[in-house]
Amino acid sequence: MLVVERAELRPAVGRGEAASRVADIGGRFALIARLRRALEGRGYAEADTPLLLESAGTDPFIDPIPARLRATWNPVAPAGTAWLHTSPELELKRLLALGFPAIYQITHVFRQGDLSPWHEPEFAMAEWYRVGWGAEELAAEVVEVVCDLLGRAADSVAVLTIAELCEEHVGVDVLALQEGDALARRMGWPPEPFVHAFSRLWVERVEPALADRGVVLLTRWPAALGMLARCDPGDSRVALRFELLVDGVELANGFEELTDPVEQRARFEEDLRLRAAEGRPAMPMPERFLAALEAGVPPCAGVALGVDRLAALAVGRDRLAACLASPAEERFATQIGPRRPAPPARDPAGR
Repeated sequence: MLVVERAELRPAVGRGEAASRVADIGGRFALIARLRRALEGRGYAEADTPLLLESAGTDPFIDPIPARLRATWNPVAPAGTAWLHTSPELELKRLLALGFPAIYQITHVFRQGDLSPWHEPEFAMAEWYRVGWGAEELAAEVVEVVCDLLGRAADSVAVLTIAELCEEHVGVDVLALQEGDALARRMGWPPEPFVHAFSRLWVERVEPALADRGVVLLTRWPAALGMLARCDPGDSRVALRFELLVDGVELANGFEELTDPVEQRARFEEDLRLRAAEGRPAMPMPERFLAALEAGVPPCAGVALGVDRLAALAVGRDRLAACLASPAEERFATQIGPRRPAPPARDPAGR
């Protein structure tokens, strides 16, 4: 921000602070350019998809930001609700159905929720997809890309399964406790669905142990947390999903993608039931995406990467706002109030 005094323009912050801000913000810009070069060097073509959609998905943990949409050429038509996308995932997969073999997008996404050091209602996300790959191949690529951008050694990454972590730190077999409220009962908690009990177990008992482990790849998630990932053909209790954490911060969430339209619709319906039970806003079924699955999305794998979190780690900061040109707390100070204490830097639901 600039202020005018005696016909001179001067920065509203001290020179030292301004230089630090330039370094951090510029570091984010440079990282985005490096990420784009890394993906294009690996054969991905840049895609561009809409930010405003008729349905932003059904995720039971994420509330999209609505927008009122009216056709100005028809003033008597009622205004409808559109949604700012929470991820480009559904639209990118529609491009895969058209025949694109390897695509990526770096875009801004929008989500209602708390403002914290690791969360913003608007943030940058990179997603990329490759036809013919599985979760293991893509996870290996994600590790290479992220470690290169952060200057970390890719061969030092700890690869851990969710089941072994929960057994080690909690002493429970989460894969055997996915039905109903079995996990909550096993933990001695009030009845609640597996997705909520697991989130509590993870945040309270497992995640703190990962903060000092450096780069960690979490694999083989419970099928109940599969989201848009296919299940392991050899073990239906397991989803072919992975997450990459760096110093306890979740950076990437990837799937070997589910391409069965019947199973995907059933999962969306379960998401909507969970949303209703939690009193969250009802969301439209993403019918255009389901139609793409019915037309045929080929076997593929995809990943979402939190660009702003990656940038904050790259410049040595512990909050997103440090490397953002205009953080939400500056733009919407009167609407959203001050930041809350930091919740875990992860999204238990996925992308």
